[in-house]
Amino acid sequence: MSLKEKQKEFKKKIICEVAYNLFSSKPVESVSVEEIARLVGCAKGTIYLYFKNKDEILNHLVSQGLQKLCSDMAENCLSVDDIQVAISNYTRLQFQFFREYHFIISSWVRRRMEGNIKPESIKAIDSMLEKKVQIVTQMLEKGIKDGHIIQVDAYQLANLIESVVREATFPFTHTEIKDSSDDKLTLLSFVLNNGIMVRNTT
Repeated sequence: MSLKEKQKEFKKKIICEVAYNLFSSKPVESVSVEEIARLVGCAKGTIYLYFKNKDEILNHLVSQGLQKLCSDMAENCLSVDDIQVAISNYTRLQFQFFREYHFIISSWVRRRMEGNIKPESIKAIDSMLEKKVQIVTQMLEKGIKDGHIIQVDAYQLANLIESVVREATFPFTHTEIKDSSDDKLTLLSFVLNNGIMVRNTT
């Protein structure tokens, strides 16, 4: 990578960091490109060299967040031999993701429903969400194969668990998420582990 390319990547990273902080504290509609540029310390036109509009920045942030989440899940769930530890890691990572990206995901979903997100961007995000389900499926398949998880369709169970975790963590207000303790996370891990694990009757 050339020096010019490195400088461009650095500038793009700064723009994304500023946008992340702004989008994490208020709806994307109340943030202007001018505000992003001012906090970055550049001209408004510079932002448009990297992103066509705010929705493109928003989509990039969601994509980045999901990529990191999938990578963390693969590392902390698929490479762990103890299925209960893997499930606990999974719920912790999901909880952290929704806590950190609550406003950003809310804005993205709203903008998608309003028709502001391009179809190709929606397809890319949906592909990452499916990749996340596949990671959970692989984790569960290993648990089923080892006899620690009940004999069910791993893919269907993965989708069900994803729904449960999402509903348990996502609907909170921004303040509640920031101020909440780990009690909910502990309870969620307990319910998942005790609900799908094979009972030892010996």
